[in-house]
Amino acid sequence: MDLLTKNKKIGKMGEDIARENPTASQLGNSPEISGEQLGPAELSIRIDPAALANVEIRPPSAEQYARNAHLAPEQAASGLEARVAELTKVLEILKRLPEILNFEPGITLIVGENGSGKSTLAKAICFVAEYIDHVERNFVDHGPMRAKELAFQSVFSSDGTHSETQSEKLALSGLGALVAPAMLGGSRFRSEAAPYYMDVGEIYGRAIDIARQLALDHHVPSVAVVHGNDGPIEVNTSTIVEGTGAFHIRSARQTVDEELRYYRDHRLSQQRTRKRFNTARASESGKQTTEVKGCIEFVDEPENGLSPRRHQRIEQEIYDVFGAADEGNIIVVPTNSVVLFESNLPRIDLDYPERGVHKPSDYPESIEPVTL
Repeated sequence: MDLLTKNKKIGKMGEDIARENPTASQLGNSPEISGEQLGPAELSIRIDPAALANVEIRPPSAEQYARNAHLAPEQAASGLEARVAELTKVLEILKRLPEILNFEPGITLIVGENGSGKSTLAKAICFVAEYIDHVERNFVDHGPMRAKELAFQSVFSSDGTHSETQSEKLALSGLGALVAPAMLGGSRFRSEAAPYYMDVGEIYGRAIDIARQLALDHHVPSVAVVHGNDGPIEVNTSTIVEGTGAFHIRSARQTVDEELRYYRDHRLSQQRTRKRFNTARASESGKQTTEVKGCIEFVDEPENGLSPRRHQRIEQEIYDVFGAADEGNIIVVPTNSVVLFESNLPRIDLDYPERGVHKPSDYPESIEPVTL
């Protein structure tokens, strides 16, 4: 059974979403507003507690888990039990969130203990934004009901109706894809471009693996002369010459920075494309759309691999790549950065999920818990 089939029961997706959101304006598309107006990006998430309560964790069998994880059967049984307990804990934390999460332009952090669900929540919110973006793109051609159906299939179905990249995102989303359908009804999203999720930790780890393999592929045996205490000695070693390992061995953070620079340039291009798309759609429908200034972006653990000095200015580094708050950008940042944590940036703290989006200065009496 794929995710589309499983998730249709969460809040009785489809008919309920259509009834709850009968107009495109409730999904962030407001064709009746003049295109001369300029509004910031908008992201507001409404959580349906009843739908979230219906989310089920269905673990694989111990035998299947043992095969996939390459574990002995007895190790697999205990490991599977521990993993189910961890995922159950994440769900319980998310169920304590308020029904409405409003994100303002600028950085909003998601903080909490390791395994508390920071990335799960961020990915779920990104899936919701993608869903609404798909509805907006299909609204003129297909009307609200069919647009919602197509959007749900494009974002959540694992039956081959979408790209390989989307299938990979679903597979790597953890509980995110299961939680997101409980957030669709009444949520709002408006952006200059489609929502974007960058997992810096994943890029960082992949860069290490690739660099290692490339270096091994270009390992060139040679003989070198080493001058020791007893005179010159010939030693078998590896010579790094032009076109070999020296050109592939660099810090993983350098690879991350390269991808960040590419994304910065790509984002600007995508914004221009979206503006042309909105103008064409407005012309076809005979209505005008609201111009949106700003994007909605997700950057997961941007602190990975940063030098101490760069880490001290991490907030500015994020704005340099993903756009400043005065540009209308909303940037959601799941993070373990002490520098960001000790700032007064707005956040969702999964140690205190009931607070929703808040600033530490809103709760000056709080003493941060230490959980081992």
